[in-house]
Amino acid sequence: MSRAAKRLAAGPATVASGVRTAFGYLRHPRSGAEAVAGAVGYWLCMVGILWACFHAFGGGVPMGVVIQGFFVGMVANLAPSPAAGVGTLDAGMIGAFLLFGIPSSIVFPAVFSFRIIGFWLPIVPGVIGYFQLRRLVSVWQDGEAGGPYTSVSKVTAEAK
Repeated sequence: MSRAAKRLAAGPATVASGVRTAFGYLRHPRSGAEAVAGAVGYWLCMVGILWACFHAFGGGVPMGVVIQGFFVGMVANLAPSPAAGVGTLDAGMIGAFLLFGIPSSIVFPAVFSFRIIGFWLPIVPGVIGYFQLRRLVSVWQDGEAGGPYTSVSKVTAEAK
């Protein structure tokens, strides 16, 4: 049996495993449904940013084309890149939108604006939030604020 036939034969089992895993996530409301809802919300917001960027630069791009181009770019991001992944998402989106017939005078600024707004701008507040969260967790671990780790810290201290 060839390699391609072996991979094709494993396909249904892989899909079935993925479906079972997805249903398992949905059955556990504490982790699963919130994770799925968060992922869907993230994709919706990213597509919304891309749509707004197209409209900001004068492109009346239909929502279906925006969604399709966005996900083609995401698939292109999986391709190995000699630049360590830099630019593959942008190149995939730009290529997809150009193939859809959208003028390059709209595609390039819209995609680059999308990357700035959706990826680069959140980095600074994210770094600030990360350090604030580390400080808060250390306060919780010291037991000063009565946070969720207070009882764990007391139990650990009493065990020593």
